[in-house]
Amino acid sequence: MLRNYLKIAFRNLLRNKTFSLINIFGLAVGMALSIMMFLYVYNELTYDNFHKFKDRIYIVELKADNVNEGTSISAIATAGIGPSLLEEMPEVENMVRFSNPRSGFFSYNQKNYKAKNIIYSDSSVFDVFSFRLIKGNPKTALIEPFTIVLTEKTAKKLFGNNNPIGKIVKFNNQENLLITGIVENPPENSQIKFNVLISFATLYKMQNTFLGWDGGHSYYTYIKLNQNASLQRLYDRLPPFMEKHINYKYRQFGSVLSLIFEPLEKIHLYSDVSDDLPTAGNLDQIYILSGIAVFILLIACINFINLSTARSIKRAKEVSLRKVVGATKGKIITQFLGESFLLSFISLIIALMIIEIIRPVFNSLVYTNLNLYDQSNINILSGLVFITLITGLIAGSFPAFYISGFQPVAILKGGFNTINGFSFSPITSMLVIGFT
Repeated sequence: MLRNYLKIAFRNLLRNKTFSLINIFGLAVGMALSIMMFLYVYNELTYDNFHKFKDRIYIVELKADNVNEGTSISAIATAGIGPSLLEEMPEVENMVRFSNPRSGFFSYNQKNYKAKNIIYSDSSVFDVFSFRLIKGNPKTALIEPFTIVLTEKTAKKLFGNNNPIGKIVKFNNQENLLITGIVENPPENSQIKFNVLISFATLYKMQNTFLGWDGGHSYYTYIKLNQNASLQRLYDRLPPFMEKHINYKYRQFGSVLSLIFEPLEKIHLYSDVSDDLPTAGNLDQIYILSGIAVFILLIACINFINLSTARSIKRAKEVSLRKVVGATKGKIITQFLGESFLLSFISLIIALMIIEIIRPVFNSLVYTNLNLYDQSNINILSGLVFITLITGLIAGSFPAFYISGFQPVAILKGGFNTINGFSFSPITSMLVIGFT
């Protein structure tokens, strides 16, 4: 039975080539544009969700109150804060520091490669965050000075398919760095983006680096709280902690420093220090794109329904003859719904092709690198199937249920425009006028 329905559906598509092309392509374009916008919105709303301990990770922000200059808050602070918090605060389970991303050259066997997003990082990065180390030991990979971890992409550029573990590369024609690990490429929706991680211990071996409390405001510090830790208790301990380490110096200049712990899950879209962050999002942009995506998809679906309805009226005589020879109302409904689902899924397939064509342009407009087929977007792919089914159901049910309910004698006498006294024209007119 299903095979027969599909055969009839394909015959109708081929018999009405112009209608089929307009209906399928119109829905496909609308779906493609909407999918790309929804993908961007989903990517923004799920930033850093892949981290296992995301609800226990906080970025440390430095707040300065000055009698003359007022209040300022920054996510970029000195390198001494993190180790002191870890050592003296029982609520803090671990901490990790990152330098600002930079570019540099790596050399190996007379082969040079310019890398972006090079970051100095503590060895605890793999404990605090869920970046997966493919090769190497996550506990020791970045402990020693002059050790380095490469992403898969960077390792491929420098070494091809060869194993780089244990190899030594020269950085900026100065330091020799030992490769101790290969890490999976960070997801696109990660606020911490890197191609290379160099051990933070390396900075302690370099000259002119300020790694104490009162100099070198160049680092991001993240803390991971113990599972049952109270953030309020941590705040209560801060005044004497800050007085001991820094405020006893700053008070004579009219300044008092304090710390703010901002949850990882809120940093991308809701942070008060977004100017300091390399991957800050824009909540207004998300609202705008969501509205545009819904509007485009709605217009495409209404156009699809209108064309399907108009075509169903022309098939009234065909359906009446099928009822005369014994076709039941249920079989006719099934046939119309099946054809509608077929059109919807063909449109989805074409939409996916269109997405691959427009994706580079869209990515350049939103300054990201979205990929629909990334594993993290499995929910988007599932949603596409659901939307396609709903579109097919709505577009097919309207003509199916009404056309299957007419009297064959009335249709064969020429009553093609009304079914049981119901006219299609006002409905299609309302849909067109209401959304144009």
